[in-house]
Amino acid sequence: MQCSLMLRADMWRRLYKPYYRRIYAEAKAAGLAVMIHSCGQITELLPDLIELGVEVVHPLQPEAMNVEYCRKEFGRDLTFWGGLGSQSTIPHGTADDNRREARQRLQQFAAGGYILAPSGAARPKRPWKTSPPLSKWRRRNSVSFASVSARRHQVNLFPRGGTAILRQRE
Repeated sequence: MQCSLMLRADMWRRLYKPYYRRIYAEAKAAGLAVMIHSCGQITELLPDLIELGVEVVHPLQPEAMNVEYCRKEFGRDLTFWGGLGSQSTIPHGTADDNRREARQRLQQFAAGGYILAPSGAARPKRPWKTSPPLSKWRRRNSVSFASVSARRHQVNLFPRGGTAILRQRE
């Protein structure tokens, strides 16, 4: 089910987009950042979400979306939150695999517009012995846990720990 939209894009545009436009416009008028959560493959709707004023998309789900394509095509306008495989690397990879994936995401999004985090919740039977010790890794690599959104809002999400990040856009 993660390989496509649950509803055809034209139907989403006709049935939902007008309502999201009104809701997001109200949020923007109040000075709020617009962040959405939508699991699965939503790449086809990213241009629509940008048009509506969405600034942060959660999750960037590597099992369903092409991370590099999303960064190249939409990274100028969106901040992506997630990117660490919560259905792949985290539960099934080694600690080294997890560190490698975290480093890769940080390198991919070195210019900003990214919040480092698992793409979803850890599964209950997650093999903790192979999961990434992200907070230790964060401290060793001097990674701070703050984010700057795609356009204008600075958001300190986890000032005392957590798994969010990153750098300000130029």
